[in-house]
Amino acid sequence: MSVQPAFSLQSYADVCGEAMGVAGADYVAIAARHGLDRGTWERGMAEWSAELARAGDGSPLSREFMAMLTAALERSVGPHAPVTLDDYVDISARCMSGQPADQVIAEHHLDMRRFTLAGYKWKARGERDKRLEVYMALRTKKRIAELTNRAERSQFAVIGPGNLVRARRCRNCGALKAVKPTTAYVYCDYCALCFDYDASVEFRDQTALDSDDVDRALGAVVGDELSAALRAGDREAYARVARWQADVSIEMCPLAYSPRVKDPGYRRRIVDDVLVPWQVLTAFDEQAREGTRRFQAALRVAMRSRSLADITALYTVARAGWQYEASLFDRAGLFARHPDGYDPAMYLYVNSSVFVRPWLAVLSEADQRQLLTTAGVACDYVPAPHLAFLPCGCGTCGAQLQVPPGARRMVCEACGNVLEVGEHQFPCRNCGAPLSMPSGGTDVVCGACNARWVR
Repeated sequence: MSVQPAFSLQSYADVCGEAMGVAGADYVAIAARHGLDRGTWERGMAEWSAELARAGDGSPLSREFMAMLTAALERSVGPHAPVTLDDYVDISARCMSGQPADQVIAEHHLDMRRFTLAGYKWKARGERDKRLEVYMALRTKKRIAELTNRAERSQFAVIGPGNLVRARRCRNCGALKAVKPTTAYVYCDYCALCFDYDASVEFRDQTALDSDDVDRALGAVVGDELSAALRAGDREAYARVARWQADVSIEMCPLAYSPRVKDPGYRRRIVDDVLVPWQVLTAFDEQAREGTRRFQAALRVAMRSRSLADITALYTVARAGWQYEASLFDRAGLFARHPDGYDPAMYLYVNSSVFVRPWLAVLSEADQRQLLTTAGVACDYVPAPHLAFLPCGCGTCGAQLQVPPGARRMVCEACGNVLEVGEHQFPCRNCGAPLSMPSGGTDVVCGACNARWVR
């Protein structure tokens, strides 16, 4: 520092902290209470402002000043309950969406000074913990999408018409899908088997974040941690990071996953028994890593040309990698532990369905059809079958279900439980409405009359 400022950085922070968030604050009067006359204050303020600007955001000097400023503001505000992350995200998102800041902050029973202090504290925590920083950014982005009914997306999918369903039959019982799925995972309405993956469902909700964008953001923040664990041969450390990625991805992009993730037991199984082991196995297997390198090389070619020929060549490379991964997972017993009964064929189908999505936006309609056919995921959309659905309530969450005649088991997409339906229905003790429960379920709720009891 070439010129010694008129007063210390601490004094500058003390004055700014006391004035922060006060409409029309008289900085000169506050400075006087700290023993600084007008001339000294104005000269020192200009000197520290210039010095901090030269140092830049994130510099040691800037971090030191923010810590002092936060402490000064906290002393000025006095004792108070901390602002939760949920509240901070909601306020930030609503203000960024154009809602009046004063009104939003008041609705959370805060004033501008307390919210400013909370912002400093959460920002400081994010600078110390980059995972938290990315998580807060994703949470805010998701909340803005909910408020504006529009999510930012860099990639798009061909979305089937809203009144149609995919003409695909269950590979277990042969039934045609009768009820529109709420997420990309498609379950049979008659036997509850997961038999299809429809990537377009993810984008029928205009507030849904792009799962590719979310995964890239998460991968970027933990890339160094994963690389370090890989170099050290530490599978447990790698799994811990992968578990965090999976949990945040499910939270941010639930439509890209099964509706059953709403069931805590299913969610833990799909993360711990499937998603994390898959990632660890492929990361520590040299042949799988070589497949990834070949894919990345082919991807660069396809990204430059965006031609059907190069995209098809990329798919060929990708499919070879998936086939090896499927054999790897099968040998490790992961398919046997999958709660949805996945097998190698389903693994290849799901990956193919996900693969085509980002390329559909850059191809002509004829080339789109060709790519879908090559990938084996072409499927006509047809009117939903006109069935005399049987009314039934989920005895676990109370949601009202459409049960097709002859169904034995189906997934309640409101709570994620697999219900025994059809012959296994029973009447509500209070109002007589038909209800269904998962096998072994005992605590019953009736959505028709709100009665609750133990079966």
